[in-house]
Amino acid sequence: MPTLLDHQFRAHLRDGMRRELVTESEREVGRLAGTRDVAIAFADLVGYTRLGEQLPAEDLGSIAGRFADLAVASVKRPATLIKTIGDGAMFASPEVPPLLVTLQRLVESVAKEDQRFPEVRVGVAHGPATTRGGDWFGATVNVASRVTEIARPGRILATEAARDLAPDEPWHRRRRRANLKGVDGRLRIFSLDPPDGS
Repeated sequence: MPTLLDHQFRAHLRDGMRRELVTESEREVGRLAGTRDVAIAFADLVGYTRLGEQLPAEDLGSIAGRFADLAVASVKRPATLIKTIGDGAMFASPEVPPLLVTLQRLVESVAKEDQRFPEVRVGVAHGPATTRGGDWFGATVNVASRVTEIARPGRILATEAARDLAPDEPWHRRRRRANLKGVDGRLRIFSLDPPDGS
């Protein structure tokens, strides 16, 4: 029995290491296995950290729980909710339009909550990303996170690549290109009008 378990453990460990190592073919093509073009979005509650200094832990936890519920209820397939972390949610989709529907639903749902509930801001990017263990990694994920940081409450911002894949939406180009922390160059960023036009 010990020999059999040792063999199984070593096989499991070898397979896990193989999945994490960059192969020769991956180096040649310059792209990791599991990498594909995808739309990534983040939605963050504005002022959540500040609320933590004002509210008891259980109230803060109920806000985070309610936000997670709203995020789940907003999803339009093939978009998926990847994860929620306290005041934030991460989404991914092979197509931009269903992801935008998901995000618009989330913004609308958050706006309908009571006045104590924080507003949400959203950022979207499209490009290559790598999936590992149900999560997504890469420059596109980082860009989506940085775009979210510059969004105003109640707004959805997107990179030009994401905007180009949803041309029928009421986009407005921001006047200046954005200089995002940790992102080379300045990016064109577009704002999606809220459904009510406000």
